[in-house]
Formats: sequence, C-alpha cells, structure tokens
Amino acid sequence: RIRAAAAAAVALATVAAGMLAAGLGAELLVPAGWERFGEGISQGLAVLADADTPYGGPDPWARLLLLLAPPLALGAAAALAFWPGRQRRGWALVLLIGFYGIAATLNSPSLPLVWGAILLVLVAAWLWLPHLDRLAWRGAAAVLGVAAAVGIGAAAALDADDPWIDWAGWSWPGEDPSVGFRWNHSYGPLDWPRDGTALLRVESEEPHYWRVIQLDRFDGSGWEVATEQPSIERPLELPGDVEGRAAQGPPEPDWVQEVSFTIGGLESGLLLAPGAVLAVDGLDGVSPGAGGTSLTSERLRDGDTYTVTSYAPKPSAERLRASPASYPRALRRYTQLELPRSLPLPEAESGLTLSRPPTLTVPLYGQPRESRIAERLDESLYAGVHSLALRLSAGAESPYDAVAAIESHLRSGYSYTETPPRRPVPLRDFLFRDRAGYCQQFSGAMALMLRSLGIPSRVASGFSSGEAEQGGGAFQVSDRDAHSWVEAYFVGIGWVPFEPTPPAAPAGAQLSELAASRQVEATGTVIPRRGLVVPTVAGQLTAPEA
Repeated sequence: RIRAAAAAAVALATVAAGMLAAGLGAELLVPAGWERFGEGISQGLAVLADADTPYGGPDPWARLLLLLAPPLALGAAAALAFWPGRQRRGWALVLLIGFYGIAATLNSPSLPLVWGAILLVLVAAWLWLPHLDRLAWRGAAAVLGVAAAVGIGAAAALDADDPWIDWAGWSWPGEDPSVGFRWNHSYGPLDWPRDGTALLRVESEEPHYWRVIQLDRFDGSGWEVATEQPSIERPLELPGDVEGRAAQGPPEPDWVQEVSFTIGGLESGLLLAPGAVLAVDGLDGVSPGAGGTSLTSERLRDGDTYTVTSYAPKPSAERLRASPASYPRALRRYTQLELPRSLPLPEAESGLTLSRPPTLTVPLYGQPRESRIAERLDESLYAGVHSLALRLSAGAESPYDAVAAIESHLRSGYSYTETPPRRPVPLRDFLFRDRAGYCQQFSGAMALMLRSLGIPSRVASGFSSGEAEQGGGAFQVSDRDAHSWVEAYFVGIGWVPFEPTPPAAPAGAQLSELAASRQVEATGTVIPRRGLVVPTVAGQLTAPEA
C-alpha cells in the first residue's frame, strides 16, 4: 500500500510538473482554482470543436488544452508501464502509439516510411526485450527484418490520395464527400458546409486567395454575378485589357504565378486560380464566362489536377498609393449600383419584395459628380452607407487611402459572427444596426461603399490560402477556408484583393500573408494569423492583439 501510494504521488507530481511546463498557472491546480480550470477546459473544447487542425487560432484555452495533452498521455503511459507489482505494459503501449499516430497524422514527418520502421523497432523492443532469451536475439532480429520489409512495401503501395478513412472529412470508403458552394451572397446565418472536409491541395510558393468567381452586380440587396455583362468579349482582368495593351505592355513578370491544383472533396464547374487566368494546362474545354472561368467540358472532381498561369499582383502600399487616380471609362460598369429609394420605416421592416430599381452609374473617383447623382444616393436606402463612406474617406490623398480607410474601419469596428439575423436591407443593417456578420457582410459592405465613392470594385468569392504544409511550397484547403473578399482596381496594376473581415474570423477565413504584409506596411498593425506562436508569460497564455 505504501508503494502504491508513493507511485500515485510520483505519477501525479510528474503530470502536474508537465502541465506547469506547458503553461498552466499553478493557481489552477489547487482546489480553489478547479472551477476556473473546468470553465477554461469547456471553453477550449468548444473552440477546438469547430477549428481547423493543426490549431493556429488565438484562443488561449484552446492552445493550452493542446499543450496539456502530452503530459497527460505520457504520464498515464509511464504509470501503467512501471506501476509497482502489476504492470500494464500493453495498455501503456496503446497510449503511446495512439499519441504518436495523432501527431504524425496532423503533422506528417518528411520520411514517413523511415519513421514507421523506427517505430516498429521500438515497439518490438518494448514487447520483447524484458523477456527475450540472449540466445534468441538472432531469430528475433530476422523476424523484425521481415516484418519491416513487408510493412514498408505495403505502406508504399497504399494510395495516399485515396485514403481508407478520410480523417479530415470523416468519410468512409464508398461515400461521396464532394462539396459544392453557392457563391452569390445571401447574408443570412452561415449555411456553408463547415466540417473540415479537405477540398484541394495547392502547390504554390506563396499564399494567395484562390478565386472562383467575381460578384460584380449589386442588385439593391446583395451581390451576384452580372451574367448580362459582356464579360466574355471584354473581361477587363488585365491592365492591358482596360488601358490598352500597346501602352501597358506585358504583365509584370514578378506578378505572374504558376500554381498547380489537385482537387479533393470539391465539386466545381468553375476554375480556381489566383487572380486573372493567362493559361491552363491539364484540362480540356476551358472557356471564359461571366464572373469567372467556366469549365464547359465537365466539372472538377476528386483527383483532377491542373496547372494555371495567373496574373496576381502583389503591390506594396506605396505602389498602390502612387497609382494614378484617372480611371479609364471602361471601368464605369464597376461603379454601377441598383439603389432602391428610401422607404418609411414600417415598410422597410416589413420584408416586402422591392421591384428592381434603375441602375445608377457613379462617376469614377476624382471626376466631377452631377447633383442628380448625389440626390439619387441621398434618396436611396443606402444614403447612410454613402455618408459613412464619405466620412471615412475624407482627407484621402489617393484612391488607395480611401480603400484602406474603409477596410480598416470594418476590421476594427465590427464583430465576427456566423449567425447574423436576417434583415430586409442586410448590408445597411449590418453597418448601422447589428454591427456583426461574417465575410459576406464585410466584403459586401466594403464594395458597396467603394462604388458609392466611384472606386471600381467588386466582390470575389473562393477560398483563402489554406493551411501551409510543413516545409512550404503547398497549401491544404478545406471547406472552412471558403471565403469572400473585395477587389479594387488600380491603374497600371489591375485588380488587388482587400480583406475587410476581422482577424476574429475562423483561421481558414483569415487574412492571407499577402494582404497582411500590406496592412502592416500601411498601418503598422500586426495581424495575427495561422501559424503564429502565442507566447506564455508567467504561466498564463496571452493572445496577440489585433
């Protein structure tokens, strides 16, 4: 009994020491702190239930729970293996292999077959060495060698792209895990699939937004694809398309990207690409279409691969600020708005269907504005939105300063939620009533304000960059990375992405490295993003400030 009590004390002390080393405050290990400890555990589990793996978000309790797993698992395994009198080495081995398997799945080693062989040797030593006769080691080594050869051969023959169990999406053999999306904005509670299903793998040296479609028409309520626009004849994607190829010349070489896509659980009739598509290799029957590049032969499905060459500008804040404010007339369709007239409050809240209002083309930024244009804006349901845009852009010395001011206002002054209420005038009510939403509300409101100022803009939909693979050069994109952002046009540069959604959004929908670096340059604000190590101070985890 004394030995058992001493063993229990040693085991508990060891686990407690591991927890303290992981960052747990000592005050939480005493009875007075147990209630707070339990509340923190519940908070962390709730965050991890809907988070991407590996977790890279800012929640301190979610991070702490992940760091507490090793001392708990290893402490329990040590106690089972070396408990006095009655050892349970088999259960200890199950714990160790399970813990190793989880870590190897979430963060795959660079040489998995070699690591598997090493694990096999260690398991054999664990099982046999305490009981192996000195004369039987040659036979044991031969058996181990045969097992390693068979295991390595079998592992190498397995198809990693078609796993027996898809742990990311939790689908089993025979299931169809394909995921599709409706890209037009709806603004109600988020109904996208959010199960962590792996959709595609992208080989790219740099993170980008993987654009699927552009929503370039505001219909008085929300953003959608303007199918009636002559985008097939004149897509206006490259600076040369808008400003004249002879004057503009070829795209800047540093902004031309070659990116390879491998489709997983995604099903799409539209091509994914970072920016404007220049060439596609690996797919037949690709033709340009309204609001994106359509696949006319067959839809993208699991196993399809292709390489796309795209023009994806990555200008600095200084380069954007120096862009001329004299926009070509061809961009006027990107300042068009359909604005319903203002209604009395009871009618506006009744949810009645409004007839399609006439289209208003706002003069391009920097050009004279007729009084009738101002009257139409002030008489519309979005008069307050226009006034807010004017106030935020007051004093802006360039179109970029106006864009950056509106982007910063939305990122810092509104909350992120995936369950906003449905409203009859959703973007207006988002800005002035609810002050909370997800990427559709943020991007839709920003593009609306930019167009009211005459800055050519549109909403883009697709996916954020995804989770960078260890070693770089590739990104894993899941359904949690589905996203919507804003693109504004700059003379001599082209369409540039902007991110109005605040960093409190899920990790998969947060700011890409490209936009984050530009925001730091422009404002000096450090934006937390996936992969950021949150430091511990005096045993208490602290999250970075936005």
